[in-house]
Amino acid sequence: MSLINFHLVDAVYKWAGGFDFKDAVIDTKAPEGTIVKTIMRLNMLLGNIKNVCRILGSSALEAKVDEAVEAIRRDIVFCQNLYLT
Repeated sequence: MSLINFHLVDAVYKWAGGFDFKDAVIDTKAPEGTIVKTIMRLNMLLGNIKNVCRILGSSALEAKVDEAVEAIRRDIVFCQNLYLT
């Protein structure tokens, strides 16, 4: 039986709220890569939820999901390449 672990919720919530990455992850002991991976997986989940909303015809919920995607899809987490020249 697997347990649900909520230790990254605060960091992801702060990130979605507009905090800088270093400020969002300061209170967690998880590696930064794990947090980035979690945010990217959340983005994939929100994309799937958006597709379901479209199929069901719920444009209001689809708009809310778009807002959530917009909040997390920014800055360094979604950079194509972290090697800056």
